[in-house]
Amino acid sequence: MDDTIYGLSTPFGKSGIAIIRITGERAIEAIKLLQCTVSSTARVLFRTKLFSQFDGAQLDDCMCVYFLAPNTFTGEDVVEFHVHGSVAVINGILEELGKIPFLREAERGEFTKRAFKNGKMSLSDVEALSELLQAETSMQRRTILAQMSGKLHKTYKRWRAAVIECMYKMEALIDFSSEEVPEEALMSVEHAIFSLRNDMQAHYMRSNECRAIFEGIKVIVIGVPNVGKSSIINLITDEDIAIVSDISGTTRDIISASKEINGIKYTFYDTAGLRDGSLDIIENLGMHRAVECVTSANIVLIVIDTTADITDQYQQIESKISLEKIEFLQKVVLLYNKSDLSCTQEYNTDIIEAIKARVKNHVEVHAITFSAKTATKVHTLVSLLEKTYIEYDELTLTSNLRQLNIIKNTLAKIEEYITLQNAYLDIKAHVIREIAQSLALLIGEVDVEEILDNIFSNFCIGK
Repeated sequence: MDDTIYGLSTPFGKSGIAIIRITGERAIEAIKLLQCTVSSTARVLFRTKLFSQFDGAQLDDCMCVYFLAPNTFTGEDVVEFHVHGSVAVINGILEELGKIPFLREAERGEFTKRAFKNGKMSLSDVEALSELLQAETSMQRRTILAQMSGKLHKTYKRWRAAVIECMYKMEALIDFSSEEVPEEALMSVEHAIFSLRNDMQAHYMRSNECRAIFEGIKVIVIGVPNVGKSSIINLITDEDIAIVSDISGTTRDIISASKEINGIKYTFYDTAGLRDGSLDIIENLGMHRAVECVTSANIVLIVIDTTADITDQYQQIESKISLEKIEFLQKVVLLYNKSDLSCTQEYNTDIIEAIKARVKNHVEVHAITFSAKTATKVHTLVSLLEKTYIEYDELTLTSNLRQLNIIKNTLAKIEEYITLQNAYLDIKAHVIREIAQSLALLIGEVDVEEILDNIFSNFCIGK
């Protein structure tokens, strides 16, 4: 890259300070053209005045700092102007830089793109940085910064190194095609592939929980009509997001509201009441959407009205919702609502056991009595919802959707290899090469221009 680029690194508009960056071989030359008094020491902020090289007009009285290659963010010479954050000052300096023949305005994310291409960042670091710029909660911030520590990239490289070793061994075994293949050599490849699968599967499952941190933990609230679903969501989120009415079937469409709990974003979905025998087209459409919504749940709240037939309510829900098919379900909470109107204090253990029998082994099942009207046990409910999905020693998982899809596709290739127990060695070797190529996409050891363009489209100009 011979050209030198510039860009605004802070949001455009009025602010106390704005930062304008320049990077490239001629970055230092560019600031001299603005008649800037350059300090003799790199990495030290110094005060200077900037002037137009064309009419001599003063552009600003600012702070400036420069960094010399290769020990910079981009790996090239970098200059930063810390200027007054007025629209007039920012526009004046950017216009002046645009008149310098050897400078051009940076594209979105081009500073980071240069850091990647100059070996300053791995592909996983770049993607983590992209997500850091979108982070909204403290858990998102902590998780992303952990991903940028380099451990995630090392995990991906370790996986690929294991596959490359298997590939070399398999190619060597093919040379024995006219002789007897050493059984211990073939077994070492099989063992390595099985070990890789187990490692990647565990990483994939935990990483999907990590992904939930960014999309928001999805809490789907279900129940028959008029059991208090909307009231419960309003109570937890402190918002009147859902209409509350004594009229059965008030909620017809999916309504959502979010709340940050313990540093994690939880999104609550109010759904249409589920019941048998409805002839109302709109109501049936609402129930269909509710059933679809539940399939993406991390937590399911089943609201039961304790003043009505509890078993009948659960049977109507059970006939429509397949809890066992929810891929990333972590928790089911039976919420016995309207306890202020009922003497029922004991849970229906048959229902609890029925749910436990249907869900996967790792899914937690809880039950509590509750009153949305009096807010009885609301803190108990919130405590049940709270869960630090990623423990501190597991923060090097990925939350990036592209990476998760690659891991999923790689696992499918590994399963394909495992089915080839009695296949020819050259067929097995071909599948191992495909596994290695798939993992190469994770660490950027293939042509990743299209991937980079997609990532950097979410960056600002000066990043």
